Amino acid sequence: MRPRHLLFLVLLAASTASAFAQSTLKGKVVDDKNKPVEFATIMLLDVADSALVKGAISDSAGQYILPQIKEGRYLVSASMMGFDKAWAGPVTVAGSAAQSLPQLRLQEMVEQMKAVTVVGQKPMVEQHADRMVVNVEGSILATGGNALEVLEKSPGISVDQDGNISLNGKQGVTVMIDGKRTYLSSADVANMLKNMTSDALEQVEIITNPSAKYDAAGNSGIINIKTKKGKNNGTNGSISLGAGHGRFERANTGLTLNHRQGIVNAFGSYNYGLNRGYQDLNIYRTAVDENGVNTFEQNNYMPNHWRGHNYKAGVDIFLNKKNTLGVMVNGSFGIWGSNSDNEALHSIVGRGTERLISTRGDIDESYSNTTINLNYQRTFEKPGQELTFDIDYSHYKGRNDNFFDNRFSYYDERPDSVFLLQSASPSDIDIWVAKLDYSLPVGKSKIEMGAKASYVYSDNDARIEKQENEGNWVMWDKFTNDFLYQENINAAYANWSGAFGKTTVMAGLRAEHTWYQGESVKNDSTAKNEYLSLFPSVFVQRPINEKNTLNLSYSRRVDRPSYQDLNPFYYLLDVTTYGKGNPLLQPQFTHQLQLSHTFNQAVVTNLSYSITDGPMTEILETEGLDAFQTKRNLGTRKNWSLNMSIPVPVAKWWNIQNNLSAYHNKYEGQYLEQNLDIEQFTASIYMMNNIKLPHNFSAEFSGFYRTPQVWGIMKINSQYMVNAGVQYSFWDSNASLKLGVNDIFRTMNFSGESIFGENTIKINNRWDNRRVNLTFNYRFGNKDVKPVGRKRGASSDEQDRIKSSGS
Repeated sequence: MRPRHLLFLVLLAASTASAFAQSTLKGKVVDDKNKPVEFATIMLLDVADSALVKGAISDSAGQYILPQIKEGRYLVSASMMGFDKAWAGPVTVAGSAAQSLPQLRLQEMVEQMKAVTVVGQKPMVEQHADRMVVNVEGSILATGGNALEVLEKSPGISVDQDGNISLNGKQGVTVMIDGKRTYLSSADVANMLKNMTSDALEQVEIITNPSAKYDAAGNSGIINIKTKKGKNNGTNGSISLGAGHGRFERANTGLTLNHRQGIVNAFGSYNYGLNRGYQDLNIYRTAVDENGVNTFEQNNYMPNHWRGHNYKAGVDIFLNKKNTLGVMVNGSFGIWGSNSDNEALHSIVGRGTERLISTRGDIDESYSNTTINLNYQRTFEKPGQELTFDIDYSHYKGRNDNFFDNRFSYYDERPDSVFLLQSASPSDIDIWVAKLDYSLPVGKSKIEMGAKASYVYSDNDARIEKQENEGNWVMWDKFTNDFLYQENINAAYANWSGAFGKTTVMAGLRAEHTWYQGESVKNDSTAKNEYLSLFPSVFVQRPINEKNTLNLSYSRRVDRPSYQDLNPFYYLLDVTTYGKGNPLLQPQFTHQLQLSHTFNQAVVTNLSYSITDGPMTEILETEGLDAFQTKRNLGTRKNWSLNMSIPVPVAKWWNIQNNLSAYHNKYEGQYLEQNLDIEQFTASIYMMNNIKLPHNFSAEFSGFYRTPQVWGIMKINSQYMVNAGVQYSFWDSNASLKLGVNDIFRTMNFSGESIFGENTIKINNRWDNRRVNLTFNYRFGNKDVKPVGRKRGASSDEQDRIKSSGS
């Protein structure tokens, strides 16, 4: 690491440490009879400008806590329906010692009030057995801003300058709107949330270990944004324009619209992206044959380009207060291409240079993906009782056309030669899914149950031809195949949740019956399997005191291969280096145990242990003089991890979100008839600084560093990166202009080496990561129109197993 980069991380750490010199304020709310008042809303205001600094809710003893308050002078107020507001102060906060505030006394209103229904206001953050709930409606989080800003203020959540959302330091988080997964990229999710006002939100649910209700696939967390079910009529929307430049240019534009009139809500969006980039891939490898130890030094420069379109359109019809019917169509289409130059210098140890292999590649890919969703929602008189039904059909179509000009230059008497290849690989995937969910409150407990069925059919054809001496093209059997894949998964689940005193418990069981069949036409072989898997989950939550809460959870999860990973096809880099699918690849199953601690409703610590059977891992192997990349199930992976999320409000205008992670991976088992025993300890730190500047300006400054890690048989070197950005808001905060710089010092790359077996493989890969981006966003229309949120249907898990072009 360069000294200036190390200095940057040290300064960030120092600023974080100094920011902990803050005080905790305590107080009590009573009525005119000196009895404690529960659920009173507490607000701490800055004396200078009456700006809201912190909020809280009083407990059953009338007490409240305001943590992490910096030095200054403040006013404090308490309010409750049926009472006049009470005030105290100014109070002065100095030093870091805990400080008691004057007692707040609420006086009952003298005037006769009409009959009203009084509902106790919920605390801002609630820790349930299986999730953390941030109550946005009626809280300080709902005061202006947008949904993305609400997430940034929620415990454990980080958002970088590109809109990538992390949960406890882990990316790849699933974002849901009203329980429905969004069918969007991370950038599109961020743009959607930016254009959703915080006033439209009711709650944010943070689920680090999903229950049996959710698909058993995946090990990442879930963020579920629950919106208010408003009845406002009108139209709103947003427009976005963006441009960026690194070594090459990129651009994007998008439009979203939402219209609600009476019982009909219509929504739609369109996005277009253009991106040019490159990869600079260097490989050093060895292979042993009868001639001795062969070495290959490969230098690959691959400029690439992508143009893509995304669209969505749908309508929801509110048949009455209890029944909603919706239909939605979304999809994407585009092209991806690359013109590559690859040179491989082949030598034999002790004999010198043998030959130079020069490969010019022309790769053209196209893709289209369309999903149709029909959904129905039924609510009942009893609050919380709900029935939902979804049915989906998705079709994916892709094509990959390649041309390779391979030239061999020899360093002995052998004549030079030319070897030409061309290929066409069409792919079609059809997905049908139906899902039913039902929830029923029973006393103080709740029962959830549901079922899901999916069927997938995939037809993949790879035709690779080589040119003979006469100029005729003939089929090259080594790389040609036709692969047919079918899969049927039927699932059912049941959940129960309830409380035993202060202890909250949720227990569930999900059963999934899987049948699949893969047929290789070339080899006239069929691989099939059928199995029943059970996925139990248990969650226990108990508050220790007013500042500390403990959660314990266990779940079993599964990750299935992507459909492309199962295809036994070859993807050429040159005639000696390629990638190929593995039709024998099996799902991986994970047991995870997690202990969580929440301090002061802000600092979250997770300690987890997991065992994964048959982890699907990218492998680099050799076969003769050839090297290829594929996926295999590698024995067992054991993982210990510790994650801490520490928000630090340095000042009113400066907040730092810190995520610290440490984990240990250990791989054990058999690989290529040898014992596998590989382990590595890894640590990482991520810091995001949000700074409010005068005149509607704001700035972001972030960085991360990760020590070396091990993934399968590859040891990956350390990685680090620094980003910065500045934003200006105008037109009553409806428009914004943002300038950002990604990977300022151009430090981000991927490098590593194989640490298993007799052959050596070393890789260094760099891409167009340092770039400057300029983005304009504008929101228009009636912002009180609430999105319905049914943005994705039942086939979310199945669609996630389709790889996009260029991946």
